[in-house]
Amino acid sequence: MTWNPSGTNAVASLFSLTGTGGPGGPITIPANNGTVSTGLIQAGGLYSAYDLTVNVHTTSQSTTTAALTAQAFIQWYVDAAGQIPIGPPDCWQFWSGNAANSVPNCFVSGQVRGNYFNVTFQGLGATTQTVDTLNIYGSNRYQSGLSMTQDAPSSSEITTNSGVSMLSLVAGTYQPNHAANLELYNQWPVTVPASTTNWQPLPLYAGPVYSRIEIGTVWNNDMYLATAENLTSGGIVAGTSGKGILINYPNVAQQEVEGTATNNGPPVATGGLVILPQVPCYFVVATTTNSVTYSYHLTCQRYAGS
Repeated sequence: MTWNPSGTNAVASLFSLTGTGGPGGPITIPANNGTVSTGLIQAGGLYSAYDLTVNVHTTSQSTTTAALTAQAFIQWYVDAAGQIPIGPPDCWQFWSGNAANSVPNCFVSGQVRGNYFNVTFQGLGATTQTVDTLNIYGSNRYQSGLSMTQDAPSSSEITTNSGVSMLSLVAGTYQPNHAANLELYNQWPVTVPASTTNWQPLPLYAGPVYSRIEIGTVWNNDMYLATAENLTSGGIVAGTSGKGILINYPNVAQQEVEGTATNNGPPVATGGLVILPQVPCYFVVATTTNSVTYSYHLTCQRYAGS
């Protein structure tokens, strides 16, 4: 049953770059932590929930320290002047592309928490970013908390530092997309070429996940799962110097590792869960002079309740 206090399920446009309340086109996010915001948008008293679609790209993304993700905040206010904020803002990061609307759209659904709100974008890298799509809609339905989704970008949609390849270039690699309701990543045995460093961006999902990894021979460095929070070009590296590492998988051949693993002694199948933040994640694998065959599964209840 849908909660419908106004007696209508109508969805109304609250903001659009090229329409309602918008500037008429894309907006530029200043580099190096600069910010840009929309004007105040009324929602309280009219709607109980909002839905937002956004897409951002990074200028000269292959430049060292150019952003691979974008960051947005939604701040709620009591008053039309924006002088009385209500609590902390809703905040999340999502993949930023190498050209206008190159990556899949990011979809966000949230609960209306005040009478007015605005959306602020913060530049995360050394080059500017551009908001190419921003559409916000209001509706009357039950919505608890904040949920967000974005499909994983392909190697043609996002550009990172040289020397690192995306695993989608490896024959047989499964590319996660909107059809993968229960898995962020599902790769049955595939062989990664020798003497390479490879990464795989994952769909945006915040919540508990379960992982399973098995490798045929050892990697050059431990495989790891990490958050892409503030990730920039040049920041994807193999081994323990990687940024935002959540799980550093034991580098043990012919041994299945599930969930989390112990740091002392052989890996164990714990069945443990990892909680992913409101930031996209990725993993990195690096081979020795020998190729490596591996299988990896990262499972969640994606899209559930959204």
